Amino acid sequence: MINIYHFANPLSAECLSTEEHLQELSCRLNSPAHLRFIPVLSKQIADSVTADDNDLDSQTTPVDLSQVIYQVVLDFKAAQVEGNKKARHFLIDLQRSLTVEHKTYSNELVTLIAKKVDLDINDFLHNRLSTEIAQAVNQDQKLAERLLPNCTTAVAIDDSSQNETQLLTNVSIDNLNAALNTYVVTSDVG
Repeated sequence: MINIYHFANPLSAECLSTEEHLQELSCRLNSPAHLRFIPVLSKQIADSVTADDNDLDSQTTPVDLSQVIYQVVLDFKAAQVEGNKKARHFLIDLQRSLTVEHKTYSNELVTLIAKKVDLDINDFLHNRLSTEIAQAVNQDQKLAERLLPNCTTAVAIDDSSQNETQLLTNVSIDNLNAALNTYVVTSDVG
């Protein structure tokens, strides 16, 4: 079993590309894989988003940006209640809307995306405000802080059969392909 964790900046177009590539690659692995996205909350993440004018509408203030990041992470975790696959699609669609299409974060946008990925809207809206979801986000953040003390985004590949974990802090497509090449069914990783 291979566990792949993507510790991501939830408002980064680059992280969006990484997630899309990981989704595609994970379907071609020759052993069972568990793909898990963990959007990271940190001052470094907020600072990196404000430094990249291409990712979000420049009208977003840093205070608002931190709130948007937190809400995106809560929304993703609430979507995860209905399964990781739906949650990953939800996060990717939300990231694409915010970073590529430059839409403004809103409850209407989130609800529209939740419907698109077939989440139970009433449960989702309830869960995103629950204490349990906030606690689950807190647990993910503690995991990220423990595994990534000096960086903001990374991919961890944990191969339980070999009892080893590989941490990629440069998550370019080429590095992902190289790291996962031994697990891919076909030799044409590209």
